[in-house]
Amino acid sequence: MALVKLLRCGLLAALTLWLIALSPLLVAGKLAAADGSAPERLRILYASTATSFAPIWIASDLGIYRKHGLDAEAVLLGGGPLIGSVLLSNSADVGIGVGETPIRAALQGGDLKIFALQKHARILSIVGKAALQDIGQIKVLGIQSLGSSTHNYWLWYARQKKLPESQVQFVHTNSSAENYLALKSGRVDAAIFGPPFDVQAQQEGFRLLVEGMKNPQPFPATCYFATAGFLTKRPEAARRFVEAMKESVQLFHEDKATAIKIIERRLRLQNRAVLERSYEFERLFMRRDLSLQYDVIDNALAETKRLLGAGAKRPDYMVDDVIDKSFVPVAR
Repeated sequence: MALVKLLRCGLLAALTLWLIALSPLLVAGKLAAADGSAPERLRILYASTATSFAPIWIASDLGIYRKHGLDAEAVLLGGGPLIGSVLLSNSADVGIGVGETPIRAALQGGDLKIFALQKHARILSIVGKAALQDIGQIKVLGIQSLGSSTHNYWLWYARQKKLPESQVQFVHTNSSAENYLALKSGRVDAAIFGPPFDVQAQQEGFRLLVEGMKNPQPFPATCYFATAGFLTKRPEAARRFVEAMKESVQLFHEDKATAIKIIERRLRLQNRAVLERSYEFERLFMRRDLSLQYDVIDNALAETKRLLGAGAKRPDYMVDDVIDKSFVPVAR
């Protein structure tokens, strides 16, 4: 379902309609995989419209999923928490987004597992109105949602600067694009997003209060996750998915012209300077090796435990409890 439709009918209503429409497709996918007559059906959810997700678009647009035996459809569903809920309902297969989503679910009793890691640092920027001089002046801040990558980046950075968590009022949007539009419309004093929107906002005269490139947060910023049930019952589908994504990431690094063309079409962005800078920013942090990085995942685990506090049902969980190492040989 297109993002426009999600916005028009309301996120909850759209999600309900989407889940109903999805059911027969999932059945069809299982039948095709069982008799080998067609590619295996795979429903992928991703968290935002940002350059980090370019490998998904590359795999979809260039037929890489089908090349690896997958009939895959990637759907934008704004924000990690919502993706986690849909996966736990067994209404989709794989999520792509920030590592805190599966980690939080695991600590609260769910069975989501990280099985590959594409990006090991958050490079989000905090961009404000031209009149603002520093982040201490922000009163209204645009984020995707509570618990999203944008929200937690603010909490992390504000803590480094010893700012009170109650300093800002949050305005929730569903994507980086909407965060950017909220800033342009004046609904918020500042907003948090990554490439290409931080680059574009700066070119349009907004003030770059915190530059993501200079303030990366060591974190599993873009990872692949699924329920333990999916990974156990459909390991071949997961393996094919990792192989397809690895090929897409390689293409992102090695064929700049094609990558930028796909990003331009997907984001409807025609400013070449913005596209070029966004690509180069992302390229520095996008890993060719998609295997798990323990120290980065451990950072996220510690951070999420701190945020949940007494709300964690499994406070003793360690890194091995929130990952599935079965696909590391494929991811390398």
